Amino acid sequence: MIPLIININCTMLPNNFAITQEMMAELISTVIRYPSTLFQSEAARMSICAMRLQEAQSRGFVECSQDSKFSIENTVRHNLESLNPQIAARRPWAILGPLLGVDNINKNLPEIKVLIVGPRTEAEILLYLSMGFQGKNIIGLDLISYSDFIVKGDMHDMPFKDEEFDIVIFSWVLGYSTNQKIAVKEAVRVLKDGGYICIGEQWDPAPIDAISSQMEIEKGYSLMGTVTTSTSDLRELIGEHFKESIFETQPLDHEKDRPGWITCLATIKK
Repeated sequence: MIPLIININCTMLPNNFAITQEMMAELISTVIRYPSTLFQSEAARMSICAMRLQEAQSRGFVECSQDSKFSIENTVRHNLESLNPQIAARRPWAILGPLLGVDNINKNLPEIKVLIVGPRTEAEILLYLSMGFQGKNIIGLDLISYSDFIVKGDMHDMPFKDEEFDIVIFSWVLGYSTNQKIAVKEAVRVLKDGGYICIGEQWDPAPIDAISSQMEIEKGYSLMGTVTTSTSDLRELIGEHFKESIFETQPLDHEKDRPGWITCLATIKK
């Protein structure tokens, strides 16, 4: 029998890297023993998420609420028309990476309970699963849901008990709010004292009204979202409950001519 060899050409390696049949068998065996490790592969995670979403859509299992009292107009419409797992391919790492660098979190992954606000699809949740967080401890909250991982609800009125979570993540979702402070206040309520609040938002050099006008032309509706310009904007939302900054990042001055990310990871005090 001729052994199967898969050649991977990569300019970063001095020679071709060969994966033998024995190696492939061991990789398959590892995935069978630890299925969640498969989600560490971006390609695999995106494919699985896309297939699950397509199945839910074909069976009519996608449920959605109306725009809430404090969400901007066309929030639900926009997210329904943008149910694409690729949106959460790389972006979640901007928060997950710093979280894994926190010693207390990294040492207690199986026990830590996480709320991801605005995941849209399962892609971000599967990434957290792949890194050691437990499925029973990961909950998504969104106005749209097709998955048991995602609770349908409003971030301004979270359907959870006080001090239920160790981590609350606002996953590029606060821009859809007309009253971000109420949403963050709800996050503080459901967080344990000393818990971690993580906020990711978009930096865009184009004025929001110009972006909205372009959307009106291209899609037939507009989004006049709330604009974030710096990490200080995010700290101010936490207000008196801000305890300590763990990690912050925003585009450097020479990078502000193109879209980027603004993130803040902090602990809170009650």
